[in-house]
Amino acid sequence: MLDKLAALYGVQVSAFEDAKQPAKPLNFALRASKISEENLEAISAINKIALNCNFMTQLLEGNHANG
Repeated sequence: MLDKLAALYGVQVSAFEDAKQPAKPLNFALRASKISEENLEAISAINKIALNCNFMTQLLEGNHANG
């Protein structure tokens, strides 16, 4: 469940586990009068891709801490 919530909100799972660690959510704009379950799943999938991209960039730059 934490994985799904983290992906939906665009944060790492650790943001839910450690209150002292500041969460850095992904920023994007969405405009809709209604958001369906399918829309939430699409947003979650896009956020997972963006989070993975950020993670891989950190690895390539050598800036990733274990955890």
